[in-house]
Parts: sequence; structure tokens; C-alpha cells
Amino acid sequence: MVKSTPPRRGALYVMSVGLALSACAAEPRQASIRTAGDAPSGDVQDREPSIGSRFAEGLVKTFVKVPQTAAEGIQAMEAAALRPASYAPPKNLRKDVTVTNAVVEGWPVYTVSPKNGRPRKALVYLHGGAFYGEITDFQWNLAARIAAETGSEVIVPIYPLAPRGTAQDVVDKVAIITASEIKRFGEGTVSIGGDSAGGTIALAAALVLRDRGERLRETVLIHPAVDLSLTNPEIAEVQRVDPILRAAALRPIVQRWAGNLDIQDPRVSPLYGNMSGLGPMTIFSGTHDSTDPDTRLLVAKARAAGVTVAYHEGVGLIHGKRGRQAALRQHWHPGCLSPLTRARGLSCGGTGRGGYRR
Repeated sequence: MVKSTPPRRGALYVMSVGLALSACAAEPRQASIRTAGDAPSGDVQDREPSIGSRFAEGLVKTFVKVPQTAAEGIQAMEAAALRPASYAPPKNLRKDVTVTNAVVEGWPVYTVSPKNGRPRKALVYLHGGAFYGEITDFQWNLAARIAAETGSEVIVPIYPLAPRGTAQDVVDKVAIITASEIKRFGEGTVSIGGDSAGGTIALAAALVLRDRGERLRETVLIHPAVDLSLTNPEIAEVQRVDPILRAAALRPIVQRWAGNLDIQDPRVSPLYGNMSGLGPMTIFSGTHDSTDPDTRLLVAKARAAGVTVAYHEGVGLIHGKRGRQAALRQHWHPGCLSPLTRARGLSCGGTGRGGYRR
């Protein structure tokens, strides 16, 4: 959820991260070590992290400064609010998509469409950023790649961020925007998804839509934060190997995001919601990510409620860009059908690149 403070990096940093992402494609070696907690049955094989995952983790520790304490978390949030970053898509976005924008429910809302063919399905994509960080170029490129490679229209709401934005207002408006897309495309043709904090909002909105009788094609979550109480005892164990997230820094931020709602309200922490009646879900996580213990609880709870869940857990993968890139390699690489293009099942069986296992 927490991103680095500087919006741009130097050439050496970008080159190093690129090397790390390329190395993440290597298959991890077999090992006898176990990860914290019990993974949902049939989804994870205990293996040693790949060299690429270790390299990426080392880069983060060296180059990326993230808030460590409550005071630093508040400082980062207030600094971002004082000097808001641009949310506009990058000028060098891939050429096989078109981007339009409009004001919907008082928000800027962008639509990314493939140039070839008329889209017959859509994804409402919510970006992550610890509830206070603006959408980044990497996330724009993710949205463009999904549009181009799946033939889907990708709707990107630019929602208000903490401390001004709150879960109640944002989740309700995301549900309204998504419902309008369902009306435009038809039931069973619109998915909702997001990464990190965006995954939190996506799942919360999916629950609201379910309660309003709307039917989604699928809910796709990448490294979601599903319980903002941060009380799972296994989080402390994962924090020892997670270079990105610090519960102490996140607590005051998520309290601002909760606003007047209880921290266990499903609009804030969707893990506490009733999962019955949700459509299919595809979820990505990583064992060096502090959101992983609660993600495992979500998978178990959803399946117990009869929800079809395709769960991918990357051994040794951390939160943020590295995990999103591995998720792309596994689930959206050429030759595989995205979850946006079919109602159930996965087209790529077995162990994926980047340490993911179906």
C-alpha cells in the first residue's frame, strides 16, 4: 500500500528495477522452509524465493524510503495532500489504446479503450497507494496493457485520497460508477479490480453491488488489504521480511480513511463482509507481503461461502510493483486469457512465472 515518496526515479534506479523484474521470471528452487500460516489448500507450494525476488527486495530496502512510524505515516499522507501528484496518464502510454476522460459523480474518470475492435466487456480499475498516494505511471501502463491485450474497456476513477477522501464516500461512488457500466455493457460483462488499497476498495464496492442486486463478471484483486484493523497476529511475523509495509505507519492513515465508519465496517475492511453471492474472484498475493495473512483468510472465507476463487500466492514476493508485475506475467501474458475474458476457470494451469502457483 505504501509507495515511495519521490514520483520519479533516476536512470540507475529504473534500470536496476527493470533487471529485478526480468529476474523474477526465474523459477524458484525447492526448499523445506515454510511460510507464516497455512496457505489455502491446493494453492501454494512451499519453495525458496527466486533470485529475482531477493534482488527486488534488496533494491527496495536500498532505494525506497517508506514510513516506519505513526508520525512518519501521517507526515507522508499530509505531504502528499499538500503537494498533490498528477493523475494524468503518461504521454508515452502504449499506442494501441485510446484514452478519454469525463467528470462522473464529481470525479475525473478516464476510459482506456483498445483501438482494434469494439469492447464488449469492461473493467473498473482502482489504483493502490496506501489510500493517500496518487495513481502512478506503472498503474497506468497496467490499465493500458489490460485494455490492449484483453479487448476490454478499462475505466479508471480518480477517487479522492486520504485525509480528504473516506471509505464511505469512495466505495459508494465506485459502486455507482460500476453500476452505470453494467447498465451500459450488460450484466455479467463488467469486472471490478484493483491493486493494494485499490483492491480494498474494489472488494468493498463488489459487496455493495451484490447487496444492490448487480452482477459482476469477476472481482480481481492484486495484493489487497482486506482488514484495516491490522490485528492479525501473523502480520508481525511477515513484517520481519516485508520491506514495504509497516503496520505502525499505516494505522493512523487507515483511521483517516475510515472516517466515521468503524474499522470493521465492510466498506473499510471488506474481510468482515458476507461473501455469499459474490461472483468469481481472482486474487494475487505474496508471502513477503504483510497483507498476505488476511488475504489467505479472505480466500478461505469466500470459498466457504461458495464463491469460486482462483488464488495465486508468490513465494518470496513483496508488496507493490514487483508483485503486480509478477501477476501480469502469470495472468495476462500472451497466450493466456485474462479473467476479464471468461466467466470461470483459468486458461493457464500449473506453476506460473515469478513464483506463482495456481
